[in-house]
Amino acid sequence: MITGLLDGFYAFLKAFTKIKTYKLTVYLAATALICITTGATIMALCLHFYEIPAAFLIELYPFQTGADLVQKTSGYLGGFLLFGAGVFLYKYIVMVVCSPVLSLVSERIEIYITRKPAATFNPLRISRELIRGLVFSSRNLVLELAYTLPLLLLGLFFPPLLLVNLAIQAYYAGFGCLDYYLERHYGIKESMAIGGQMRPEMVGVGAGFLLAMTIPLAGWVLAPFLATIATTELGLASDYTQK
Repeated sequence: MITGLLDGFYAFLKAFTKIKTYKLTVYLAATALICITTGATIMALCLHFYEIPAAFLIELYPFQTGADLVQKTSGYLGGFLLFGAGVFLYKYIVMVVCSPVLSLVSERIEIYITRKPAATFNPLRISRELIRGLVFSSRNLVLELAYTLPLLLLGLFFPPLLLVNLAIQAYYAGFGCLDYYLERHYGIKESMAIGGQMRPEMVGVGAGFLLAMTIPLAGWVLAPFLATIATTELGLASDYTQK
């Protein structure tokens, strides 16, 4: 368990040094463009719609005393809540919109390591993988919310549960990036089984992902890119993915 966690985290840390090895600079630039555009769109939506949760918070306060203070602070609190939701959803949105690029990154790494010839360009395959990625990410989002929301509420009374919450978020972040490798070889059901077997490694990679996400701009771009490199290497090396 501990070894797997450390292996996953170390794989994420050393992934940055592999960008040049695998000749991924162009793919990184494309990922950066998509991530920055996505992040800017989320920020713009937060700024535009922040009044909606603010108005809801005002309606929840039934007293006249302190109503002015609530009205003044609700805008900031509403914006903060909306921004938090945007950050939470960011990784799923990015995993979907970046999936064509990150799938190519994973495939390039596999070709480099295994020395197998590259597959011919197939628009139908790319479309199929994009749809699969959308289904897979949506499934993971529902599962993650089902686990993390109750733990978040319970964590207000028992703080150690917040660490469990972070571990679950880390797992789904790592597992989501592993699927860029698994999608070429396995169905969703098989991929879920492999993800469960590689849970410690995925938590380790996901921990690096979440830490990188705390770095504005650069971290938002590098987190999914480095996690894709790390999980592809781990997937290729793992006994669980050997046919």
